[in-house]
Amino acid sequence: MTEDLYIHHSVRIHQGKIVLDGVILFESKLSTADLALSAYEHFALRYPKFYKMDLMGKLGILSSSLLMQHESIVEVDDYRKGIILQNSQSSLFADRLYQKTIYELPSPALFVYTLPNIVLGEIAIRNGFKGENTFFIEQMFNPGRLCQCVNPIFDMDIADCLIAGYFDFNHQEQDILLCLVSRSYGPQSFNPDTLRKLYHQQVEAT
Repeated sequence: MTEDLYIHHSVRIHQGKIVLDGVILFESKLSTADLALSAYEHFALRYPKFYKMDLMGKLGILSSSLLMQHESIVEVDDYRKGIILQNSQSSLFADRLYQKTIYELPSPALFVYTLPNIVLGEIAIRNGFKGENTFFIEQMFNPGRLCQCVNPIFDMDIADCLIAGYFDFNHQEQDILLCLVSRSYGPQSFNPDTLRKLYHQQVEAT
């Protein structure tokens, strides 16, 4: 039986707003690509590889960097830090961009991003996570299924902390929720109800 799990921090990117732990940090009416670039420069993340990534990778770096910026887990073994994500479209955004190139000269630079696990790798490299990582495809955000995937990893004692959440977007919309989860006490319990609240929270600019 899983011991209580807790959410230490959460990042929500939706409708042009970037929200960390319920507080709006950045807001833009730009396209998703422009939002990612503007936010990266606004937060001065200093990760040169960012500019070479596809949009999914950029959003992964942006959201995970914000999630981890106030969290010190250096004492946790890198091989006990994991990532569990889900979305509804896999790598469809990159797939469509790549498809446009195959009638002329297929682009290897785009092809490498036609799998959703690429963003797992980008997040893992950026944050030093070398443990369990999986990307599940769902019809929509499914907090119950996400908990069912996360809980056994702690039950089997193969992780001390996880980045878990939902990760979807298109040209104009972002639908991202990342949570840092562990057994150590945090401000919110990790369960389907809490995830639903974080996903549907209405945050107004102050």
